[in-house]
Amino acid sequence: MNAGHCVGSFDNLSIGSIDNIGDVLNVIEFVKGDVIRDCEAVESFARDVDVAAHLAVLIDVVKSVERFDLYFDVNIKGTYNIAKASKNIGITLSYIF
Repeated sequence: MNAGHCVGSFDNLSIGSIDNIGDVLNVIEFVKGDVIRDCEAVESFARDVDVAAHLAVLIDVVKSVERFDLYFDVNIKGTYNIAKASKNIGITLSYIF
């Protein structure tokens, strides 16, 4: 972050805590919200970045059967939204699962 890079993150904190990033909140742009499922929001948030790392996935197998629509929206549609936004605004996308 001291190398002139701007770091941003969006997270709905459904399985995490703001305390996990408390040490860096003063040097990153953080948006709390369910952005991954909104392609326009993803594109707007990522407009000024060079590289995006996609970390938004739900991984509980039992819950994926119980809440199939949610898991589909986050894992499949969310990945599609990140890829589409990256293509539309010309940024490099790194998938990290």
